[in-house]
Amino acid sequence: MTLPRAAVPVLAFARVAFTGLLAYRLRYVVGVVNYVIYMGVQYTLWAAVYASRPEGQAEIGGYGFRALVTYFAVGWIARVSCYNNIDRELADRVSQGDIALDLLRPVSLLQRGYGEALGEACMRVFFMALPTALIFFPAFGVEGPGFPPGTAGLAMAAAFGLSLVLAFHAFFLLNFLVGASTIFFEKIRGLLWTKFILIQLLSGLLVPFELFPSWARAILEALPFRAMVYGPVQIYLGKAQGAALVWELGLQVLWVAALYGLSRWLWARARRRLLVHGG
Repeated sequence: MTLPRAAVPVLAFARVAFTGLLAYRLRYVVGVVNYVIYMGVQYTLWAAVYASRPEGQAEIGGYGFRALVTYFAVGWIARVSCYNNIDRELADRVSQGDIALDLLRPVSLLQRGYGEALGEACMRVFFMALPTALIFFPAFGVEGPGFPPGTAGLAMAAAFGLSLVLAFHAFFLLNFLVGASTIFFEKIRGLLWTKFILIQLLSGLLVPFELFPSWARAILEALPFRAMVYGPVQIYLGKAQGAALVWELGLQVLWVAALYGLSRWLWARARRRLLVHGG
């Protein structure tokens, strides 16, 4: 089967990124340890919260303790799978002047970045996400997916996989936007840290949306960060079924499309700026 013309360079960059990252396998072992520590801290804190709840109150924000542990575990695994460093790498290329070489390539920077992010995601799935899941499930008593039996369960499993794919695209496109902004701001170290913190909080990774005030939750559910963690986790837990499942996936598709359009627009402006200043 012949690949689409645009997919050939993307897959080539993905392969190069994947093989290049194989040289740093120890970094991923350290990463797994870090995620286990993060999960251990959250488990301990929330165990104390549930232990101190009023008698007769089995749930907090609609989550029992095991359901909340599962929420955080699946959230971290999704985050591990989707994470990439395209923003930092693009910022470095701009600050070092290597971005000029990218303008001479027959492949757009967006395609190249997408291929590299795809290769990194494949590496992370095999060397971080799977080992992390193998530790999380037995160590913290993580529950299995809340899918119904039969064909409906298979459909929800497929929807969960699609949701993770969309979460990866949303994460990549947001990182590309942040990285491309280096052309306008020169130094974005502070912006990178701000983005990191915002994603941790506003994606629902640290606190579920149900525990926020109603006005804050309404804002959080309208932001693109929802597509990165909260949406996939809701599908895994079985909280998004039927119309709610279609709505969840539809929001992810909408944000991916919006971020893609914004990425193309920003790169077009950034490219013109580079040509004006660089000749």
